[in-house]
This record gives sequence, C-alpha cells and structure tokens, in this order.
Amino acid sequence: MFADGVGNTPGASGVAVVKKGAITYNLIYKAAKAGDVKISILNSKHEVVFNESIRTNDGFSRPYNFESLEEGDYSTEVVDDTGMQIEKIHNYVNKTKKLFHITKLSDQNKYVLSVAGKGDETIHVKIYDGATAVVYDEDKSISGDFAEVFNLKNSKGTITFEITGENGEAITLYY
Repeated sequence: MFADGVGNTPGASGVAVVKKGAITYNLIYKAAKAGDVKISILNSKHEVVFNESIRTNDGFSRPYNFESLEEGDYSTEVVDDTGMQIEKIHNYVNKTKKLFHITKLSDQNKYVLSVAGKGDETIHVKIYDGATAVVYDEDKSISGDFAEVFNLKNSKGTITFEITGENGEAITLYY
C-alpha cells in the first residue's frame, strides 16, 4: 500500500510504516532493485533495539511487535543500495497517544494522518510550518478508522501537527 509519492524518485526504494494494532507496526518496503536490506529500530536515544537483514527481489511487508519495548518515540532505518530512509514511530499505548498516528512519506513533505476511531466523532487538525504559521486548520467528522494524506511540499522547517479528539485527547507531533 504505497501512496502516490512514495518511492517514485528514479532509482529510489520506498518505505512506509503503518500501525496495525496497539503495539504492532507493519513496515512496507518496495525495492528499486534486488539486494540486501538492513532494518534497524532505534529508541529516542538513537540506541539500536533491534536489527536484521533481509534479502529481497522486489520488496516485502513485515510486522514488528513493540510489546517488549517501553512507550516512547522510535525510528526505523532502512538501508539498501539506494541509501537510507527513516520513518518515525510513536509507540504509546495510552488512549491519547494511541488514537492518532502520523507517517511521513519518503523524502517529500507528504504526511499520512491515521486515526483509530470507534464510531462517529469529530477531530480537530491544525498544522504549522517551521515558521509557526498555520498551514491547515479544520474539523474533521469521522466514522470509525480514518486516514488522510497532507501534501505540505511548500512548507519549510519542522512541521507541527496538533490533533485533538472530541473527548479531549490531544497530541502534538513534530516532523
């Protein structure tokens, strides 16, 4: 499941990480060419907590279970012959952090917001660019699980997402 824009640079591979459950994340890799791929998961102190190498012809989809890891921010580093790609993982089990998830797509400023919903609800999404200017501010009515791609190609610097649920759950994420 690759959205438009992932891995479409000539000669580049594509990587996406999708939350599959409370503590499981699925890494999806599309190879530019056959070869060895090194996957590392690092904690917020940039310490390697897991690594492996996989030989692939065209790509793979692989689940990673975070049950034995502490809550916190992690990153996956995927290295192949075309270079390194990094995806952030926000591994929180509590309701506030579990409800919302952001995935940056490849090197571009495209981001996927996914929400694990339970029925009809309204969320508020506010996005700031690196200069703290509001580039997006809208309420979203959702029913069940929800995902949307935000193309922020004209935004520079650290992107900040503020997402608030109608029950007061809130999260601020920086990319």
